[in-house]
Amino acid sequence: MLGKWWWRFKNYPDSMWAEAIKSIYGVDGGFDRPSVAKRKSGCWGTIANISNFLEKDGVSFSNHFHRSLNSNGALKWSWSLEPSGVFSVRSLRCHIDNLYLPDSDGIWSWNPLTPGKLNILAWRICHGKLPTMVNLAKIGIWSSNLCRICHGDPESENHIFLECPVSKEVWQLICKWWRLLDNPLVSIRDILQCKGNVAGHQRLAWIHEAIMLTFIWVIWKYRNLRGHSHAPNSKLILALVFEVKSLSIFWINARKKKGQTLRWSEWCSDPILECYSRL
Repeated sequence: MLGKWWWRFKNYPDSMWAEAIKSIYGVDGGFDRPSVAKRKSGCWGTIANISNFLEKDGVSFSNHFHRSLNSNGALKWSWSLEPSGVFSVRSLRCHIDNLYLPDSDGIWSWNPLTPGKLNILAWRICHGKLPTMVNLAKIGIWSSNLCRICHGDPESENHIFLECPVSKEVWQLICKWWRLLDNPLVSIRDILQCKGNVAGHQRLAWIHEAIMLTFIWVIWKYRNLRGHSHAPNSKLILALVFEVKSLSIFWINARKKKGQTLRWSEWCSDPILECYSRL
């Protein structure tokens, strides 16, 4: 937002508020003499120095502004990160994100139909930040690295969600419910990339991805509640599958428009048909 005021002052120098700034900081508003603005009280000193602040962190700001003449021969400033030439906070934020945020290799992006906690969990999985027993043992927080659900193998991300007997059976029922091919999954990333039978339909793909995220959330929550080894049984597996179905439809309906809410009975019997019918 500070950058937007920088842009407004440069492009609308004759506006009343710009004239007020000039009367305090000079004709250039302190941009060409940031030391002058810095000595003044208020936030304008920060706005005048925004270019210096960003460039200290390796973010080019002033270099993306270019001067030119409009059709009336008046001087105007254009912003190179937007095709229209008009400055936007979004374009600057994306520029900073591209410089600093790690690349996720296109594995997963924020799903708008699920709560933030599910998206954060998926992000942590993608970047190896999940506090599994293997990861905790590596940094000396826990001595044992065995799975908290089955106590049979080291607890990695892949083991919790793909190889653990409980997760395997729940996943098989989820695949049957969504009519997915029960292909063997190599890593947890295969689940995050799985688009099922709705590829090419953005909203349906989001719904399908929401199911995958809910599955991961339910397994992770169950893992955190486990205190001792427990052999999987049909009652437990069905309870976890029911939780995936109920939580997913609740979260999806909470974020859908009126008239597009999914119906519970149809959701349980044929979710793909129900999704198509409610678009």
